[in-house]
Amino acid sequence: MPATMLFSDIVGFTTLSEKADEKELVRQLNEYLTAMTNVVFQNDGTLDKFIGDGIMAVWGNVKSQGMAKDAKAAAYAALGMRRELLRLNNGWKTEGRMTLGIGIGIDHGQVLAGNIGSQDRADLTVIGNAVNLAARLEGLTRIYGVDILVGYIGGQFDSRRISFAFRRACPGQRKDRAGRCLHHRGRPDRCARSGTVDLAGNV
Repeated sequence: MPATMLFSDIVGFTTLSEKADEKELVRQLNEYLTAMTNVVFQNDGTLDKFIGDGIMAVWGNVKSQGMAKDAKAAAYAALGMRRELLRLNNGWKTEGRMTLGIGIGIDHGQVLAGNIGSQDRADLTVIGNAVNLAARLEGLTRIYGVDILVGYIGGQFDSRRISFAFRRACPGQRKDRAGRCLHHRGRPDRCARSGTVDLAGNV
């Protein structure tokens, strides 16, 4: 079945957890997770699971509005999570609490959905290459220096159709003094064929 997956994670959470007060950290984490999952639900997504401080959400597994609309809803959710985190951070900063940063990865593709686990315990979830890629894209946000990365999924994220702004991201991060990508030896035409894009926001 076709589905769109979103993974989000707090940047540097391990380091933060080593420095923060345990009770305060749990309280703040619960506030954060509550706000982020509300955004997922508001955009018709399904909460697949919490992975520590991370979130996995899916569109198209339980109910689907069609591939393009599911992908659009996931993109809206990512932007909503960005806005909600800004609101949270402004409040936490006013209260003298630490602020958080997040990375979000989205991809769309064919997945296998079902109750997966052991004989004693199983969870309804999705597996497949698109799931793995979405998770990897979330981790790559640190390398790209952005907070949202979207996989190359054809017309589902055509900005002319769904009114989002995208910036193409090259997989090569090292650049020479002239700012040319060393991964493709300074060939912008090759960088332009890279399959990952940064979701900049609504047009």
